[in-house]
Amino acid sequence: LHHVTRLNELSFASLRANMDVDDVKNPFVVCLSQLVGLSAHEYDAIRSSSFKVFDKISSRFASKIVPTVKSLIAQLANPVRDMNTQTLVVEESNSSSAMYAKLSSTLHLLSRTKLLHRIEDDWQLTEPFLLSLSNSQSVISRFVVESDKREKLIKSATDLFVKYCDSWCHANVPASSRENFCVTLMTSALANTGVLDSVDPGDNINNPIVSVISTGIRFETFAAYILLHFIGHRNIAPSVSVWKWALASISRSTGQPSQNIALAALTRLAYTSAVIKLDLTVRAALAVVLDPLLDSSSWELLLRGISQCHHKVSDDGTSAQWSHGIDSILKASDFLKTVLPSRLTSIETERSVFSNKFRKNNAGIYFSLVQAGFVFSSPSQELAVQAVSKLFSVAGSLPSSSEGEASSNNTTCAELFAGILRALRDSASTVEYGVPLQKCFLDFFFKCTDKVSVEYAGQWAEALLFAYLGSPIGVDKSGLGDLLTTQLIEGFRNIVSGSAGDSTGGESDESFAKQGKILMFVRSLLLADNIACGVDKSESVIANRLVQLVVNGGTNVVSSYSTSRVEIAVILSILSDLDEKTTDKLLTVCETLDRVASTPTDVNDTAVVTGMNPEDSSPLASEVGTGMTSATLVSQEISQSTASKNAIETACFWTHRLVQRVPMGRCSSILLKLLAVLMVGAGHADLESAKKSHNSCMFTAKALVLNEFKDVEAVRDAFLGGVVSLLQSLSQHSSWHVRETVMICLNIVMINNWSVLTVASKKQCKEVFEFGLVQDTKPEVQKLAQVGMVAYLSMKPARELQTIAEAFVRNSEALATREKKRKKAGGGSGEAKPDAVYTTTVTMMACVVLALPYDLPSYLPSLLTSLLRHVTVTAFKDMVTKTVQLFRLTHQDRWEEFKLLFSREQLEDLQGAGAAHYFS
Repeated sequence: LHHVTRLNELSFASLRANMDVDDVKNPFVVCLSQLVGLSAHEYDAIRSSSFKVFDKISSRFASKIVPTVKSLIAQLANPVRDMNTQTLVVEESNSSSAMYAKLSSTLHLLSRTKLLHRIEDDWQLTEPFLLSLSNSQSVISRFVVESDKREKLIKSATDLFVKYCDSWCHANVPASSRENFCVTLMTSALANTGVLDSVDPGDNINNPIVSVISTGIRFETFAAYILLHFIGHRNIAPSVSVWKWALASISRSTGQPSQNIALAALTRLAYTSAVIKLDLTVRAALAVVLDPLLDSSSWELLLRGISQCHHKVSDDGTSAQWSHGIDSILKASDFLKTVLPSRLTSIETERSVFSNKFRKNNAGIYFSLVQAGFVFSSPSQELAVQAVSKLFSVAGSLPSSSEGEASSNNTTCAELFAGILRALRDSASTVEYGVPLQKCFLDFFFKCTDKVSVEYAGQWAEALLFAYLGSPIGVDKSGLGDLLTTQLIEGFRNIVSGSAGDSTGGESDESFAKQGKILMFVRSLLLADNIACGVDKSESVIANRLVQLVVNGGTNVVSSYSTSRVEIAVILSILSDLDEKTTDKLLTVCETLDRVASTPTDVNDTAVVTGMNPEDSSPLASEVGTGMTSATLVSQEISQSTASKNAIETACFWTHRLVQRVPMGRCSSILLKLLAVLMVGAGHADLESAKKSHNSCMFTAKALVLNEFKDVEAVRDAFLGGVVSLLQSLSQHSSWHVRETVMICLNIVMINNWSVLTVASKKQCKEVFEFGLVQDTKPEVQKLAQVGMVAYLSMKPARELQTIAEAFVRNSEALATREKKRKKAGGGSGEAKPDAVYTTTVTMMACVVLALPYDLPSYLPSLLTSLLRHVTVTAFKDMVTKTVQLFRLTHQDRWEEFKLLFSREQLEDLQGAGAAHYFS
């Protein structure tokens, strides 16, 4: 070993020269065989050294590792047989300790990554590896007596199988091996799961739900996963016993891992039977097994087992699944369970929209069973109604003793509903989806959803999404929708027309939940129909009907329930993503929101800005003389304020969805209208509503990055011009909170879109900031306007900035001289307020100084010293001082370089400004 570990002295060239030599004589193969033997030595030091040397050498000669892998697999299957001579080992070496060392070293070496990849790539190694590993429990129990050592070996075998599953490899079975190895391996796996490949004549052959003999959770899981490997392979037809095993394993209400794997197997079996024409003999044999499923007791056991297979969560919200190793196998099983193509689930709905508990693959089981002809015995609609009613009756009566079981049963019912309805609506269905069947689905749907919470209703919304994805609702075999869609659209009409309160019991908790569920179901139908119509390139009848209802609903579109407002906003955002004609109709809804939200703003704001008397501006004071009582007026004012807040919240939700999900060019007109509502809402008297509006305006402004606009430039320029014009029109609003929001949003929009703004829009930005700087009375707005003006000037070219600076310097000198003469003529008595020209000049000079931080162009020293001449004016003292302080902060790192650009007189002026400690 010491010699072998000295890799630099080992002549690899000599070994490579003998690569074509027989494996028995090849020195490298012989060396590896000896290392494998030493890895089972009784001394720990020798075993650990053997593993290290084996890893170093085996990586150099990967092509010659196959004989060693074969011998290791054979040793795992029968450790008493010598791996080199294939003869039985003498009895002295058959002690429990020796067998433990040999099996431990074998499992340890097989778990090496390089060896495992070699096994996965070669089916001649994969088949005996899986066979030996699935039988390793009986081998360990036979040759190892000590319970602690036996448990360690079983854990090592589990880890090895988990490592194999972690790669998510699917068995790559060559055509030449399908008749021999596959049958052997599947038969062995079936035996380890407790179901033999033949049925005893004494068994009840008419009952597919037979008992399963457990061989232990770990190795039963291995055998189940091995069976799952082969289902779906071309030209490998699973026997009837595989169907029986899957049904029997699922029907055990124990929640074991093999139950989840069996569910994945049943999914693959059902789907392959639906898409592949089975042999008549095989179909006849399957009929014997599956026909009894028409019996209620069999379906009850099967549905109860499927309900057990749903993901479980403990009371504290954490995962309550098995250990990491078993979970890895289940994760790989879920990967193999994904058999439904995107045409059945749609790429857009591949992820859950309403609930993560609903499993599309589970719904695909029932869909595939119906399509394969295993659910309905004949195309007769009368018999189909009886079968569906029986199934729904069994599903609706599943027992539950806890919240988790109730949730799983609800999900199972939703998956059963979705799968069968999808199959009946499919064009290939032999059973007509007529009114009697529609009534069965309608009754079962509302029976299951009427009493559940909004959270549980999300699973049924997922069920509707899956069921109606197949074909557009308006052009299926049932005509203009079915009974269920008609009922849901009618419920939506009641909500947006204002008559839902009467039918649901007024403003109660039950009414709140019912509205939320109906709106969620309608949203699901709209999504499904939009996707189906997009595939078929047809017009959505559901979308057109919903647009008509929300337009005619008027102010009733603004719901008094928060969850309903969210759902309505989401529905409106989906409708906004349709054609231009639909978008124009939805502008009416935007105008309705604007009208409802436009209640008087904060009275204090109005009085401060306009000088009005707060009592005169109150609607209460103006109506006292009309004969209305004070209590009535207060009640009306509270009602209007509540409706206004609800309208603002609806606009916020709608705007967020548009910005996140819909292209700007498709919803620009709607977004502009909503932005106007939110801007005015920023000045609402209710603090929470004002904050929501303010945040939504900022969110929208940040999203308006249109440098890479997908549509034509004319649409982009019109949209950006509309936004800037809107902000300019609100820059003199009576509420300073609105003006504050305008300054922030305009600054964001200008900076993010400067390169594509038109000249007119840039001029508007300057006018807004200039007005805020000079004429606004609120210091908060003035500061934001100054920030915006600095950003505006920083976008200008250097030559244009120089021209602006030189002009301001000339004006500044003239104004400073005029101010000096005025003070001298007045004898220093009092100080008049500077006029607008004087204020604008000084303010703009401060902005130009701050426009280029960390740099010092040639015109800046003279501009800065000219600005300092106005520090003696009381109105400008704070502004000039703060400007000099900011200049000091941004230029102090390079001041030794920058001060060379100032003349002696200019530096003296800076020192006289109270900055001698820095500028000297």
